[in-house]
Amino acid sequence: GRLPDGRCDLSDQPDNCMAGLHEYMTEYADPFIEVLSHYAPAVPVVIVLEPDSLPNLITNAEDSHCRGATFEAYTRGLEYAARRLAEVVPSASVYLDAGHGGWIGWDEHAQAYMQLVCSLG
Repeated sequence: GRLPDGRCDLSDQPDNCMAGLHEYMTEYADPFIEVLSHYAPAVPVVIVLEPDSLPNLITNAEDSHCRGATFEAYTRGLEYAARRLAEVVPSASVYLDAGHGGWIGWDEHAQAYMQLVCSLG
């Protein structure tokens, strides 16, 4: 995934995460979605939205680099990308990655994952 920027994984500084989120929205998500909008009327569009991002947030919830500003930036970025895709390319099929049971440990993390997905709107 590209969300939102490597700076968030290396720093607990909220400003770095918010700068990374802004960069993600304006320099990655928006231009990518704009390109898709030109092709969607002619060809089917299927998007895998930020593979591994949500499962990583759930399985690494105890890691201090995956909480706070990082968590907020990732969830806001995913919500933004999903909403913009629905607005600009409504015919696109969007897959939100859930990882796999052997990695995410469904007995341990399924409820937290579903709560996170539901919180995205």
